[in-house]
Amino acid sequence: MGDVQGCADELEDVLERAEERFGDAAEIWLVGDLVNRGPASLRVLARVRELVERGRARCVIGNHELGFLAAALGLRPLRSGDTLAELLELPDVDEWLEWVRRLPLVEPGALGERRFAMVHAAAHPDWDLDTLVERGAAAAARAPARSPRRAPRRHRPASSRAARR
Repeated sequence: MGDVQGCADELEDVLERAEERFGDAAEIWLVGDLVNRGPASLRVLARVRELVERGRARCVIGNHELGFLAAALGLRPLRSGDTLAELLELPDVDEWLEWVRRLPLVEPGALGERRFAMVHAAAHPDWDLDTLVERGAAAAARAPARSPRRAPRRHRPASSRAARR
């Protein structure tokens, strides 16, 4: 499943349909972009985290989660249409940043005998599956043990800053 983008009600609808059809055997694979644009990014993160921790889902990081991390670190301003302020203003935002930061880039799996890997967007066409998994693990190992947190900036959409100039 991809591009949930903060749409918690729609995520719940899909999860209900999967459970009705497959029962407890349903394992949901999410290709990132859990947050932003929709009205309920926190509900989406909480639900996906709960499913992952129960072994009912797997998830890789997407560019929307990277945008959340970058905005929290002051590396990217909020843009018009962003709905990340809800997350950035949480008292436990550091916990959510840490959970998101630890999402893998690559999630290997198998369907029967057939091995595959889930990634958010694409992988180099010359990489075989083992190389892809190795490089994803190497990138994750280079991440700091804990996300550095810069002093929060005022999170205004880019359009409101431009209007003040």
